[in-house]
Amino acid sequence: GDIPMTSSRYAEVAASGRTMIHVPFAMGGIGVFHSVPEGMLGGKPLHLTGCVLAKIFSAQITKWDDPEIVALNPDSTATAAIKVVHRKKGSSSTSGFTEYMARKCPTEWTEKGWQAKSTIVWPAGTAEAQGSGGMSAYIQENAYAIGYIDAGHGHDKGLSEIALMNKDGNYLTTKQADIGAAATVALAPGSDLIPTDPSADFSGVNLYDMSGPDTWPITMISYFYLEKDLSGMDAQTAALVVAFVKFVLSAEGQEKAEEKLFVKLPAEMQTYNTATLDNLTLPAGYA
Repeated sequence: GDIPMTSSRYAEVAASGRTMIHVPFAMGGIGVFHSVPEGMLGGKPLHLTGCVLAKIFSAQITKWDDPEIVALNPDSTATAAIKVVHRKKGSSSTSGFTEYMARKCPTEWTEKGWQAKSTIVWPAGTAEAQGSGGMSAYIQENAYAIGYIDAGHGHDKGLSEIALMNKDGNYLTTKQADIGAAATVALAPGSDLIPTDPSADFSGVNLYDMSGPDTWPITMISYFYLEKDLSGMDAQTAALVVAFVKFVLSAEGQEKAEEKLFVKLPAEMQTYNTATLDNLTLPAGYA
């Protein structure tokens, strides 16, 4: 999964007497892409903050020459209406994007009645598209559009990306940011952002708006949901499951994640995973 297991599903697993662990295996950023003509931006990236994004996606800001956008982009001459596009069905990117806005600017998101979840009711007049491909196509085909897409897909399609202000006040695109830095901050000594026990409830875990000069504000973790006690599984099957997980976490596996436009796990996350896998309960005859 691209998000932690929900608390309700985690509770169901626990109630059945099973123990599930989260094993992070890749990281990626949700980027915000747009189709404002380059000539109208003075040759500069389009700068936005989390609160301005919240106002755009909740239809409080509806034109590219809104004073709040112009204040961040004084060289912009764009005056057209903003064409907002969102994912049609529930998705982890919608979850990450709306949770980021709710966390970063609650007065302009949650207090205005908007939710933070994988499927929400968007403002009237907002366009919808199916999947990352549909989002990319809408932005490519409609000038003055804006939408959120997993960063790798957006860059693969050659879309222009918003430079988003991070917690340290720096404007970055996902190409300029260190995507893995958010996990390094979350796993720093004294931090409780990621449970020390991998079998704990991870539903509250997120890497939104972490500190650091190069940290990307909307960072997502992809997880394996793994049974901790594999003793009831056929030994050969258990060996294959564990071998697959370890391959994905290996240098070769992480390179394949990069080929799919994710980023490698930082060393701190790999150390966390090693301890997790060392504590699996394996069946007799496992080799």
